[in-house]
This record gives sequence, C-alpha cells and structure tokens, in this order.
Amino acid sequence: MQALHDIVQAGYIRYIGMSSQSTQCKVRSLHYSAINNKLTPFISMQNHFSLVYVSLAAIENVQLRVGSIPWAPLARGLLIRPPSAQTERGEVDR
Repeated sequence: MQALHDIVQAGYIRYIGMSSQSTQCKVRSLHYSAINNKLTPFISMQNHFSLVYVSLAAIENVQLRVGSIPWAPLARGLLIRPPSAQTERGEVDR
C-alpha cells in the first residue's frame, strides 16, 4: 500500500481501484490498513454485477464506502434478448 500511495503522491496516478477481487476480507484489510496508516485508500472496486448475479463483494463495497463499477451488467446479453435466442457468444461462454 505504501508503494501505491507513493505513486499517488508523485502525481503519476490520481486514485487506486481494484478489479474482480474474490477475497473480500483481504480487500477490507488493505482498505482499512491504508486509512489507519494515512495512506491512499481504494476508491473503487470492479465486480461482476448484474440483475442475474449479484456478488457479495459488490454489496460490501457500500459498507467500505468504495464505489462499484459493474462488469457484465447485462449478463453478457442475457437480459436484452429473448431467452430462446441462440448466439455465437452463448455457445462459446457455456
């Protein structure tokens, strides 16, 4: 976390975010460690999130006061086409 904080302080990046963390307890630990040590905390987390699938990590972001950036919000097209529709991607993703 110190190295990330140093990069922010040097002006190379503005914010720190994470993507697809499966171990939310590790994220929580790193986030609170940064806050307690006056380092730059995470401001966003990118998780798999849609009306079909809601991860607990996305819900916990609210508790951490970290922004959520969903990926696959339309469930890879499942929510925008008829259920019986066959697509090339649907065959590949199974």
